Amino acid sequence: MPRKTAYKILCDVLINDAYASLAIKKINNLSPEDMSLATQIIYGTLRNYDLCTYQWVKYTKTKVVKRNEILLNMAMFQLYFLDKLPTYAIVNESVNLADGNYRSLINAILRKCCDQPLQLAQDDTLESLAINTSIPLWLVKMFNAHYGSENCYKICHCFTKSKDIISRINPLKINMEDIIGDELVEKIDEYAFIYRGNIVRSKYYEQGLATIQNYSSQMAVKLLDPKPFETVLDACSAPGSKTSFIAGLMNNTGKLIACDLYEKRLELVKSSNERLNVLNCELKVMDATCADTILHDMQFDKILLDVPCSGLGALSKKADIKFKVTPESIDEICIIQNDILNSCKHLIKTGGTIVYSTCTLNKKENEKMVAKFIKENEDFELVFEQTFFPFEQYCDGFYVAKLVKK
Repeated sequence: MPRKTAYKILCDVLINDAYASLAIKKINNLSPEDMSLATQIIYGTLRNYDLCTYQWVKYTKTKVVKRNEILLNMAMFQLYFLDKLPTYAIVNESVNLADGNYRSLINAILRKCCDQPLQLAQDDTLESLAINTSIPLWLVKMFNAHYGSENCYKICHCFTKSKDIISRINPLKINMEDIIGDELVEKIDEYAFIYRGNIVRSKYYEQGLATIQNYSSQMAVKLLDPKPFETVLDACSAPGSKTSFIAGLMNNTGKLIACDLYEKRLELVKSSNERLNVLNCELKVMDATCADTILHDMQFDKILLDVPCSGLGALSKKADIKFKVTPESIDEICIIQNDILNSCKHLIKTGGTIVYSTCTLNKKENEKMVAKFIKENEDFELVFEQTFFPFEQYCDGFYVAKLVKK
């Protein structure tokens, strides 16, 4: 049953353009153990897709239809990356999942692969790096051009591994000192920690004492440095972890406006705010590219622009992104990012701060976007920028820039 579920979701993701995380949330017919296995297979197959293909492709003379390609790669992941699963079970269940006309082909390929160790591309080229890390070659070339060969190598290999879930205390309710005595809590800094268990089922989450928030995105809020009684705009707020952190640092005072393009996504912010006892936040459905028109009568001390982006810094957690993103889609996103910056610049007070952030690794969306803005807007100054790499402890790939209106 877990393999059948995993196969269905992988087909939805790779054929029907679904999102793995959303599809997994809809699973309601598996035991916790089966759910864990299905999730491992889904994310593991997506992370290692091209390397899995590399194991069996030499045994075929013609192109394999997509559903069989997915099935074979799912089997390869189980054979080579999940040690506790018996080989015969992987082979038998994979053959049973295949369409009748293809079962003999699937069986023959799997039998041959069972007798060989994991094969890696051996030469020291970007093409081999792309195969071994299952990152599309055009992305590998981009990482190499933007960040150098050493960082490129570490970035790509980092994306093949799962990462710890980072949580954050709710400063409206507790301090870090209140939880560090718990043996399941591993402190990172005064706000961030790792919970060695299921944080969502813990008392900290259920009682609104903590929430899940990527460590790099916490850095964006810290860089914004919201103070009590200030007026703050979170222009692209969903799902709300940064919004609630801003409210916590403001101690529920002042005025915080959290916006998002879609009402359904803003419901996530509302739910988060209610659980964490955020009281100073007004929610508004808004297209951030039109912020200056919609909020024309307001001026803010601080504005956070965690803009829509290609998401290339989070491939270890959202491996399906690499199957969807294209150079053309990045160009389209860059237009939106530029429009958001140029709309929200009209809403910041003199001396006020805009923090621009993305969860991607791409200088076109990051350093070059900010440099272009500064060049065209001489009344703004870039006072800080940093790229967080996914091979750095606790981090995903992330970029932040702090802009101050002179």
